This record gives sequence, structure tokens and C-alpha cells, in this order.
Amino acid sequence: MLEIISACRLEDLFRAFEARLDAHKPDTMLAPDTLLVPNRDLARWLQIRRARSSGVSANLKAVLPARFMHELNLQVNPSYEEQLPDKHALAWMIFSVLRDLQSGPQTQSVWKPLLAYIRKSGPDMETVRRYELSANIADIFDEYQLFRPEWMQAWNRGEAAEVPALFTQTADWQRQLWAALKKQNPGMTDRARLNEALMDAIGAGQLRLPYALHVFGTAPFPPLYLRAILGLSRHIPVLIYRVQPEAEAASGTVHPLMAAMGAEHRQYSELLEQLTAGLQTKSFFQAGSPSPETQNPKPETLLKRVQASVQERDLRELPADLPADDRSLLAHACHSAMREVEVLHDRIIRFLDDNPDAGPSDVLVVAPQLSDHLTAIRAVFGHPSDEALRLPWFLHDPAGSPLVRATDLLMQLLRLDETRFRADVLLEMLDRPLLRERLGLGDDDLRLIAFWVRETGIRWGLDAEDREDAGLFSWEFGLDRLLLGLMMPAETEEPVLGLMPFPHIEGEGQLRVAGQLAGFVETLARWVKQSREPKPLHAWPELIRQLMVEVFPLTPDTERMLRPLFAAVDRLPQMEQWTGDENLPAEVIAQAVGAQIREQTAGAGYRKGSVTFSTMVPVRHMPFRFIAMLGLNEGSFPGREEVSGFNLMARSPKPGDRVKRLSNRALFLDTLMACRQQLHLSYVGFSFRDGSERAPSLVLRELWDMLRQQGLSKPEEQLLVKHRLHGHHPAYFVQGPDSGLFSYDASRIEALRLGHFAAVSGDAQRRFDQPLPAPEAKSLLVVELHELMGFVQKPVGWMMQHRANMARLREEELPPRRDPFALNKLEEYLLKDRMLKHIGLQPGADQPESELVQPLRTRLALEARMPYSKSGERAFDANWDDLQSFLQEIPSEHRELAAQPGVLAEVELEVSGRMVLVRGLVPPVIEGKSVTIEHGKMKAKRKLKAWLRQLLVQAALDENATGYTYGPDEDDKKPAFELCLRARNPKEKLTKLIALWLNCHELPPPATPEFLERLDKLRQSESEKGAVSKLAAYFRENPNSYSTLPNDDPWAAQFYPEYQDELPDLAAPFYEAIWLPFEASIVENE
Repeated sequence: MLEIISACRLEDLFRAFEARLDAHKPDTMLAPDTLLVPNRDLARWLQIRRARSSGVSANLKAVLPARFMHELNLQVNPSYEEQLPDKHALAWMIFSVLRDLQSGPQTQSVWKPLLAYIRKSGPDMETVRRYELSANIADIFDEYQLFRPEWMQAWNRGEAAEVPALFTQTADWQRQLWAALKKQNPGMTDRARLNEALMDAIGAGQLRLPYALHVFGTAPFPPLYLRAILGLSRHIPVLIYRVQPEAEAASGTVHPLMAAMGAEHRQYSELLEQLTAGLQTKSFFQAGSPSPETQNPKPETLLKRVQASVQERDLRELPADLPADDRSLLAHACHSAMREVEVLHDRIIRFLDDNPDAGPSDVLVVAPQLSDHLTAIRAVFGHPSDEALRLPWFLHDPAGSPLVRATDLLMQLLRLDETRFRADVLLEMLDRPLLRERLGLGDDDLRLIAFWVRETGIRWGLDAEDREDAGLFSWEFGLDRLLLGLMMPAETEEPVLGLMPFPHIEGEGQLRVAGQLAGFVETLARWVKQSREPKPLHAWPELIRQLMVEVFPLTPDTERMLRPLFAAVDRLPQMEQWTGDENLPAEVIAQAVGAQIREQTAGAGYRKGSVTFSTMVPVRHMPFRFIAMLGLNEGSFPGREEVSGFNLMARSPKPGDRVKRLSNRALFLDTLMACRQQLHLSYVGFSFRDGSERAPSLVLRELWDMLRQQGLSKPEEQLLVKHRLHGHHPAYFVQGPDSGLFSYDASRIEALRLGHFAAVSGDAQRRFDQPLPAPEAKSLLVVELHELMGFVQKPVGWMMQHRANMARLREEELPPRRDPFALNKLEEYLLKDRMLKHIGLQPGADQPESELVQPLRTRLALEARMPYSKSGERAFDANWDDLQSFLQEIPSEHRELAAQPGVLAEVELEVSGRMVLVRGLVPPVIEGKSVTIEHGKMKAKRKLKAWLRQLLVQAALDENATGYTYGPDEDDKKPAFELCLRARNPKEKLTKLIALWLNCHELPPPATPEFLERLDKLRQSESEKGAVSKLAAYFRENPNSYSTLPNDDPWAAQFYPEYQDELPDLAAPFYEAIWLPFEASIVENE
């Protein structure tokens, strides 16, 4: 007997299942009830539901389809496993056949496409491409056995399969390849033959079967399995339970959502209809049970209306405007995956607050690619800012399991030689949890290693032999410098053993980290040298096991987790029956081992009492009160499956085939129908860089189109919450929760005070809840000149760092992937600085190859400060020539004065009733002149730096002294720019400036030198009102120009992200105390 039970909800199917359990009782109490389920997650749900309804869940035997078929086949042929190769063994069998084709006469033109693919990348890659092709064909043949058994049966008879005429050539070589496999392996069987024998045994009633079989077909089964399962109904009751979005009794046309997203459901129905022809079948639709809403009526939410509309095939009219409190169906556009998860966290807490009877286990979060959100999930849910916001959560992602991560690391090690030992690759590898645990590395250790790698000049290559050059920029070069730095004094400035010791390493802790790094690189070097040459399969397991022992932590938990990986490696020698003594490269081994691990999946996909994060397939149809779907981005969902060009199934599809695009559409529809209270749809709707809008997934737009047809005026606006770039935006704390923008994270309020309070209050300086404390009161306050310079050049940054004691998080800078072939601007600046310190200020005294200059050239090369090879020599010469041209423009007597050592200048001032000592290193005053030579362009910040220095010179050394500062011209109109300064009343100006500094208790405006200079230029050519207007237009029309602030003062751009009209007024005290006195101090060269 065959009974097909359908329902719109999984809960209703469960009620039908319980009723039939009582109707089909076994002859003995010990006989289990056999359930056929598509995955373990549904089995767990059924067991929990059964225990909840009857008080106990016992003797339910949940079996996966493949396992059930395996048990049936064992009854027909107990030794079939020895005859049926899995697809991994099948790949090696095909690999052997293709090898024979390569070395044979190749008289048949049918093989030409295969041989052309293998030989496409040259002889060195033929073995790798042969295995890639073999694995691809094995996957396809495995699919054919499950979904096209009639083709395999025809091939077994030596006949051609029925395929469209356009693909007969492809079908021909596949048939002949299958025949060659059979000829080479005469004892081999296949699933098509097994199924024939199984169907014969079923027809003859020769199998031991359960008293009844309950089949939960919530996901389509392969036709091969389904045909056998249906055949069992001739002997035992077979009950198939399936969820379908539309009610069986519904009338009318197909609902638009069902038409757009229900193709997989329709095809499954067609397949069942085809396969049940001739069978005694009863169909039953399980109606929905009375819900709490019918007993306690409430207004229907939008989500319930949509679900009822689909079930009843009724495009019921929706109100043009939704109630403000209807949050049952909302989409959220965010700037990044991190913001998606942050918004989700707030939404879940809001849901739990609004529904005291709900708990974390009522919440399900799914995503098409959960791996895209793993880091954000662990950060937001694993480390909340407040323990009161902590939610229990469980992450089910087979692709991110520890075993898969360990396999990925092993695959990376196997392919290490292909990366050329790039520095960024090894640093990323060191950040893997397994390696960090084995080497005992913390976050600070990794940052230290990244600093060492970057500063010692490591780029790629193991050593000179590996790079085939002198070895500069290699790991051996950098590590030798590092270890030499441990042994030599920090002040060592000459090469030792042909190397420059690295000075920035000291202490026992750093010695330990350096030793771990050197040992790790040595292990990898030994591994690469051993694995570089191809080897027979039997030689690889011992090498790989040795590597795993040296790299992975040796703990019982790790060893237990790695057992499947060890088993996959140990299986390699078994494949030698097809490869013989053929030498195989590491890339082939990596592909073979990795493919076996990817087949394995984790256990249950949800956990009682926790918010569940899962991929979409395991929890299909499962009801949850709150369901969130993340990552509904255009192009990534529903997506398209990459199908091989010679996969004939994709060229001639049939009902029951697995098509990613159709399956994902059905998953979206099933998720919408399974949600019981709130559906949270989320996607990256804005560019993180410029804020430009991005379209959502096509399925979301189709949902909006359907709602528009049902009368909703603008669903893409009414149901969309547009979130801000950061969670501490004022809108989350000002507009109220009904606006869709809210946050439970109190720590964001502090960030709001610091970052965006001005946007709300209109006061650009109110960034703190109370004024910052003044400098500590002492009898004598000492102010260093460089502190004053820092305040003038970067007022916002100086205040935040030195008064508020805050630090900015900087993005870690990875070492470049390639050898340097040119210097950037900063590197050129540092190079000229080294040149000036090395050779002094006298131009033309030495040529580039002179005895004085050559040691500097050598040291810079050995420090990896210069570009590679001849490029470095040319860069050195070019900068040397620039420096010489610049120095030649400076009068010789001024060069002689600039070469004199600096002196310590000190002056005591009374500022606001306090005694202040200002001191700093300044050039000496000789014959009424002080001279400084800068080799950086004379921009506004260097001009103000020269002015501050001149104020101290005149206040402390000689009130009538004239200061000369030389530097390259900012506009490159001439080689050297001369700035001549003499201030009137220098002590008075210095006193006013220090008073401004002492009395600055709020966040200052972004009055950087560049800002003040532009403001001054506009004030000279415009009225004050016109200057303010033009300044605003300049910064608003040229957003990149405001990046002068992040370049010169990153804090300024962070706290003043948008231009504000009041900035010129706020900057007025700085303009009057700094820029105007500076301009008044400029004199003509005397």
C-alpha cells in the first residue's frame, strides 16, 4: 500500500505521521518504527516533537536514503561494496584509462577533445589536468547512476543513450570511456545494475523489510532511490510525507510566488506521478490544525496574509499602508556582512522582548553562504559588549567545521610550493587556529611577526636557490637578519657576514617568537623539498603524516578530529591498483584527499535552547517563530551552478534533477512559508566605500512585485529598512524603534558621543560628556617643542591621543606580494633623509660610486630598503641627483650653518597665571641667522613647523635672529623653496599659542595647516561670507580634497566626516593665533 500525505506545514505533517504510527503498529514491541529522512536535522526535529507530544520518543529508527538503499543492496549482494567503486575510486580508474589513451596510438578521433584538454597547459601540467578531468567525469558518472540509470543500462548493453542530437558526440565518447572502464575492471558493477537486481528482488518478495516505512520527502530524493522505495509498497505500507506550499483543495490560478519559485515542487509532483503509475496509491491532504490565533483573534500580519495567499492561490487584497507595528516581514539593507549580523542581533533581542513566551530556540538564522558571515557571527554573538545582551547560539556549518578547516590547512601546505613561499600566504597560514595553538602564538605575537616580515624585507622565496638570485627578499635573508639582530648590539650600523642585523628585536619573549617562526619556516622548507618531486601513491602517506604531526597540535581532541583526514590519506595506496608506479605531484594528492573530506558533513543542524545558525538545506520546512535570511545579495542568490560543458544531464534536464537555481528559489519560498511570526530578510544594499545603493536578490524583488500586485503601494520602501554604515549613528538613538532603526548596545552611545554628536547637537565641539582635564598643575609646566608642533599640525589627533588617551585601530599592513621595483613617496622621503644624515649638506662632494656613498648604497640594499636589482640602483641615483640639485640651490654659507649641530633652547613664560617652560632642539644662531634644511616639500605643515621653531629661537636665543628654512618647492616650480622668518614679539605669540593649547578642553576643529591655508587664500580674495561659502563648496564638490584631513590628521576625518558650515567660525581662534602671526613673520630674504 502506498499513501502520499501532503500538507502546507511540517507541524501538520507530523500530526498525520503520529496518527499513522498508531494505525501501523508492529507485531512486536521491540520492532522500531522506520523513518526515511533526507538529513539528520529533520530526524532530530521529529524525535523532539514526538517526545513533546507523547512524553517520550523511543524506537524511532531514522535512516538516510543512501543508508537504507545500502542495507537493501546488502541483502541482494553481500559483497557489492567490493564491486561498486565510489566516485573517488572511480576517478582513479578513469585516471588510469586516460593515461593509457595518452600513451596509446590514439587512432580514434572521439578521444581528441579529452586529450586536447589534458595537453592544454604543457607537459608539466598533464598529470594534474588528467586527474582534474578524471574527477570531473567521475562526478558526472556518479550523477548519471542516480538520476539517469536508463543511460547506464543502455551503455552496459553497448547501446547509445537517448540524448538530444546536438550532444551525441559527447555522449559517444562518454559511452566508449565507460566501456573502457568496464573492460579494464571486469568485476566492476554500478548502481544501475544494482538497482535492476534490487527491483527484481523486491518484485520477488525476497527482502526482509520493516513492517512499515515512513518517508519524509521534504527534499526530493534521486529517482533511482524513489523508484525502489515506491516498489516496496507492494509488500509493506509505504507512507510518503511531503510539504507543498499550496493546499491541495485550493482553486484558482497558480500563485505568482509559486509560479516564480515553485518549479522544484512542481517537478517533484510530476516525478511522483510518473513513478506511481500502476501502483495502488492513496493521496491525502492534511489540513492545518486550529491555531492560537483563531482562538484568540488578532489582526492578521502581512506575513500571515502572504502565506495564506500562497496556500489558497488567492491574490487577496492588501491594505495600501501597513500598521506601524507590523514587523512580520521586513528587509534590511546594510553596508557589509558585519552590519547584517549587528542589525540581526538587535532584531532578535527586540523580538524576545516583545514576546516573553519566546526563547532563543525559536530563532533560526540561515544564509546561502554561511561562511561569508562566520567572522561576524563569532564577533557579534560570541563577544557582546554587555553580558545582558548575550544570547546562546549554535553554529551549524559543515563547510566551516574544524575538520574542514584542518583539511584546508593541509591542502594549503600541499600546495605551498606553488605559492613561491609568499610572505602574505605564510602570515595568513600562521593565523590559522591549529597553527597558533601548535606554536603558542597570540595576537600580539602575530602582529610582531607581521612587523618583522615587513621590515626585514621578506617578500617571497625560501632562499637564494629558490629565488634563483642573490636571495634578497627571501625568508632565509629576512630570518638571518632577524636572528643576527638578537646577537648583535642594537647600534650596529655596519654589515655583519654580508647582512645588516635587524635592530628591532630584543628580550626573551621575542626570542621565543623568533625561534618559533624560524622553526616553522624550517619545517615548511623541509616539507617542500621532500614534496617537490612527484612520487608514487604509496610514498605520500608517510610524508603527509609526518607533516601533520609537526604542524598540528598533539592533543586527544585534535587527533580525534583528524581521524577522517588520516583515513583519507591512508587510503591513497589502495588506489595504486590503477596508478601503478606512476609518480604523482603534490597537487594531485591535494585534490584527491580534499575531495574525500568535502563529502563529509556534520551532525544535527540545530540545538535546543540556542539561536541556530545554519545553511538553508538542513533546516528546510522546519517551523520557527523568527527566521532570518542573510546574504540575499544580487548575483549570489539564487545564483547559478557551474556545470561542466560535457554534463549531459544539464543539457537535457528531467523532473527530479538537482538544479541549484531552482532549488534555491524553492528554499526561499519554503523558508517564507515556514516562518511563524517574523521574517527578517537581509542583504548588502550599499557599497562600503562610497555608499552607492546595490540591488537585492532577484527573489526579494519578485516578492515585492507580488506584494505590489496585491495592493501594497510601495513595498520596496514600506518593507525596507535602510541601515547606516555604523551602529553608532545618531538615527539609532533618536528616531525610536518604530522607525526600524534602534540599538540595544549601550556602548554605541559612547561611540556616538565621540563620533557623531555634532550632527545631532549642532555643536561641533561637544564630543565629550564633560570637558577634558587640563594638564596636571605643577609649579612649572614643561612644554616640549615637538608637543606644540603636534598640536598645531594635527589638533584633533593630538587632543585625542594626548588628552583623551585614545588610540586609533589601524588596519594591519601585509607585506607586498612582489619584489619592489620602485619607491613610493614616503620611501623616497626616508631615502633622502638617510642620504642627508650620511653625507651631510655639501653637494657634489661625492659622486654615487664614491667611497663615501657606496657604503650607504650597500647598507640600504642589505636592509631591503631599495627596489630589486638594477631598479634599486636607478632609484638611488635618481634621488641622489634630486638631492644634489636641491642642495646646489641653497647658498653655501647657509648650508654650512645648517650643518652645525642643534642646541637646546629654553624659555620660561607666564601663561594664564602659570609658569611654563618651553624647550626644544633648534638650530644655533650664528651671526643673527639660524638655518634649517628640510628635504620634504614645503607644504603648509612644514611652514608652520618652521615658524614654531623660529618663535623658540627668538624667544630663547636671539630676539632679532632671522630664520631660514629650505625645502623642495610644493608646486615643483623650482628646485628649492626658501622661507625667511622673523617674528615680532615672539614671547607674546608663543604665550598666546600655549594659552590656546592649555585652554582646549573640548574637541578642537580640524584646523590643520592645509585647512587654515585654504581659508586664508579665500579670505584674501573674498569677503568673509564669500570665503566661508567657497570653502564649503570646495570640500563638498571635491570629496577627495577632504581626504587631506585623513592624510594629515586621520582623527579629523573620523570626527568630522562631513563638512560643516560652522567650521570656519570654530577655526577662527586657531587662524588668529597661528596662521595670521605666521604670515606676519614672513620677511623678504635679506
